[in-house]
Amino acid sequence: MPESSLSAGKSGYQRKHPSGFLENVGVKYYQYLARKAGISDVEAMAIDDLPSDNILCSLADNLTHFAAIIAFGIGALTTVAGVWFEWEYYGRLDNVIYYSSYLLLIAAMLAIEMIVLFSLGLRAYP
Repeated sequence: MPESSLSAGKSGYQRKHPSGFLENVGVKYYQYLARKAGISDVEAMAIDDLPSDNILCSLADNLTHFAAIIAFGIGALTTVAGVWFEWEYYGRLDNVIYYSSYLLLIAAMLAIEMIVLFSLGLRAYP
């Protein structure tokens, strides 16, 4: 096997800025998953040394499309509550009560949507 021009564990990519908060959180999460799966003892390999894998690319594509369909469905379901509220109470309530209730409902639906999508995004099957 030919020797890589890069030393093990080093990548050819040089960053201009230090890693950010989300990158640090993501790295810690994947390190947690590696420990949970029992592969944390495997020697670190530089990303430049990894071979391309068409199977993993197609799986990632399928998961991305599936996640987009789930996100669209959750967005549609949370929108139904706002439409129902508007259909049911528009013109029946005082304007201040109507708009404050509508704003509260929309904020609650947005919070539910973000929590569900975030939890689905972090879901991993070891």
